[in-house]
Amino acid sequence: MKIPRRKLWRLAAGAAVLPAMSRASIAQDYPTRPIHLIVGFPAGTAPDVIARLIGQRLAEQFGKSVLIESVG
Repeated sequence: MKIPRRKLWRLAAGAAVLPAMSRASIAQDYPTRPIHLIVGFPAGTAPDVIARLIGQRLAEQFGKSVLIESVG
């Protein structure tokens, strides 16, 4: 299989630019939006209370709000 020269240059240029693009995306802060913590039990049960304690700790560490959603 013979690859045309123009297509080969495009592939080489794309391969050269790819590492530079990945470094730019790493520079963003994480997380950028509020954290959603989903609990599969009704509100007020032991797993819900534990999730709220974990959410409070996560909010302190990341500096972002943590939303607890009780599904159940």
